[in-house]
Amino acid sequence: MLDLNNLMSSLLFRDAQEKDPEIGTLREQAQETVRKEVESMLQLGVIQPSRSPWRSPLVPERKPDGSLRLCVDYQRLNAMAVFDTFPMPHVAELVERIGDAGYIPTLDMAKGYWQILVAKRDRQKTAFGTPWGLYEFVRMPFGLHGAAATFQHLMDQILAPHTEYAVAYIDDIIIYTRT
Repeated sequence: MLDLNNLMSSLLFRDAQEKDPEIGTLREQAQETVRKEVESMLQLGVIQPSRSPWRSPLVPERKPDGSLRLCVDYQRLNAMAVFDTFPMPHVAELVERIGDAGYIPTLDMAKGYWQILVAKRDRQKTAFGTPWGLYEFVRMPFGLHGAAATFQHLMDQILAPHTEYAVAYIDDIIIYTRT
């Protein structure tokens, strides 16, 4: 049986050292939206205040609907990460598997990565700076090396009993049937 309560993501690094990148400033019009999102993430237990020696820049990105998505630029951290070898699905194989299905609904697992805890020893490495302080992720953030593979592995485990009609592509679940 799959125990989701203890599922954690560990961050493996080679010769990792703390980094202190230049942190840009948030545009004034984005500050209120970012502040509200940070407060929401704190209340949900996704992040927590941090005293980490690590810090990556916060980069709010505009989504197609005009709202902001909080992203953290983990390029420097990811450059030190050990490659996660869990195999990711190939789109061509998924298309072949779905075949001539007549119905193909999809489910987007919004904020699905947040279902996975970051190992306590690794949380400080996920720290990001804001005008209001330093925070670190308790739940797996988007953009972190290995996050997609970790989530794909979880989804493959969950959907294993249902492979004749369901497949995951990272945070999208595809259900397929002829009727």
